[in-house]
Amino acid sequence: MLAPMSQRAFRWAGIAALLILMTRLASVAAQPLSNADTWFNLRLGADLGAPWHWADPPRWSTYATTDWVPTQPLAAAGMSAVERVAGLPGVAWLYGVGLLTFLLTVYGICRAYASPLIAALGTCLAVIGASGSLSARPQLVSLVLVPLVVHVWLRTQEDGRARWWLVPMTWLWAMCHGFWIVGVATGFVVTAGLLIAGPDRRQAARSAVIPLASLVVAALTPVGPKLLLTPFVVNDRAHLISEWQRASFASIDPWPATIMVLLAGALLASRKHLTVAEGLLIAMAAGGIVLNGRTMAIAGLIVVPLFVRALQERVSFPLDAESRAVELRRLWLTGAAMAVVLGVAVPHTADEPAKVPTAFDARLDAVRDGETVLNDPPAGSWLVWRHPQVNVVVDGLFDAYPVSHLERTLSVMQAQPGWQAYVARADPVLAVLAAGEPLVGALRDSGWRLVDEDAGYVLLEPAKSRQP
Repeated sequence: MLAPMSQRAFRWAGIAALLILMTRLASVAAQPLSNADTWFNLRLGADLGAPWHWADPPRWSTYATTDWVPTQPLAAAGMSAVERVAGLPGVAWLYGVGLLTFLLTVYGICRAYASPLIAALGTCLAVIGASGSLSARPQLVSLVLVPLVVHVWLRTQEDGRARWWLVPMTWLWAMCHGFWIVGVATGFVVTAGLLIAGPDRRQAARSAVIPLASLVVAALTPVGPKLLLTPFVVNDRAHLISEWQRASFASIDPWPATIMVLLAGALLASRKHLTVAEGLLIAMAAGGIVLNGRTMAIAGLIVVPLFVRALQERVSFPLDAESRAVELRRLWLTGAAMAVVLGVAVPHTADEPAKVPTAFDARLDAVRDGETVLNDPPAGSWLVWRHPQVNVVVDGLFDAYPVSHLERTLSVMQAQPGWQAYVARADPVLAVLAAGEPLVGALRDSGWRLVDEDAGYVLLEPAKSRQP
């Protein structure tokens, strides 16, 4: 057993690490908004209208001809409402609150299983593993809820209690982000483990009703039963979206979750403390790592409670359960104070967007309603929000576009054979493209004129411009 002084040192080391991470995330949120998904979510939230219209979402382009349903209408509507009241600084503040909530939720869950230092280690690994998904978009809701649901089901494994409140929570979650299905899958995985090797199979059978009921209520959102089919729609387009492709182990991205999966499985199995349900959860996390970049971020959040518990069983650090409630309350108060400071800072630091060509605004404002602008997907996400009258050829909301059109558009951006016919059919009045795209050089070689450059983008007009 560690001496009292050593115990305090390790405890404060863990809390200090967490405070550093909190400060870092708050500073990230204080920066100007720059993620392309933020822009189309703001437009989506503004256009969806009343919930009874959610099953028939708006179309922002004549090329958006696919029958699709929004997977995050409630979260997008919330973002848009904040933007209407407080502008982009309000969205940045909301983003910061989301980041702090995510961090403190993960730490609080880890703290239920481990001492402060080990809980902080698990939290750091989980946050690093999810860092590629930590942007100002509805996915942040799922990053908060996934570890919470895993923790709740692990508690059900321990005490046999059915947490029926998961059903209405899933109903709300299903309107915020598409990863609600991960919460349902977690319920099925744990109840399957309990049915196979649990102490009370009758109670496990009752608990299995929860994920079944969650599927039912997800079909009863204003979007309707079509929401259940959205994972298959995403799968059709996965090869076109970088974060839906498999992460390379040559990068650091998959390693935090991989380390936690391997250590949790090995340490718990070596002491015969690994239940069937926990083994299935670890397997689920391992599958998420190899499936794609988005599920890789979720994988670390699924396994982190088991990882910190496995480490806690191997070290002599005291769990310090009696002081946990006071510690967490103080950390949440610290987070609230950081949110207040962030609210004061963002009007000065995040009042303008970043990585978008705001210098083009005057020219784009002059484009007449329905006229086409040739653009790449990131520029399209910005255009549909800032210049809603423009007919874009594509934006970041790929679900709305046929796969064939997306594939053709992306090949055109690379100036592949046939790009001239594509451009001729689109008949654009302007082009907004990333400066390094091959299409820029091809257009200039064919007579298009460079009008302006800003934030890594170029504004081009045809040789015989109609002068919007």
